[in-house]
Amino acid sequence: MLKNGTYEATAKGQMNDITLEVTVDNNKIEKINIIKEDETPGIGDIALERIPKAIIQKQSVEVDSVSGATVTSNAVISAVKEALTEAEK
Repeated sequence: MLKNGTYEATAKGQMNDITLEVTVDNNKIEKINIIKEDETPGIGDIALERIPKAIIQKQSVEVDSVSGATVTSNAVISAVKEALTEAEK
């Protein structure tokens, strides 16, 4: 069971840390907002757009990484996992 709220987490991306917020409402992931990132334009930013959308759509962190942006994809997934761990407490 996830508690309603907004949870912040950070994970190491390709270039620097990626910080994001995950908003949970009614036991669902409602929103994932990237707060801070410094990933490669045209590559990492594709993962920063696609991965959060896929997680929200599937309501799961079990999503495919973006080809060519695996590190960024995995960082977003890792940070979302961390945020959801906080939401479970």
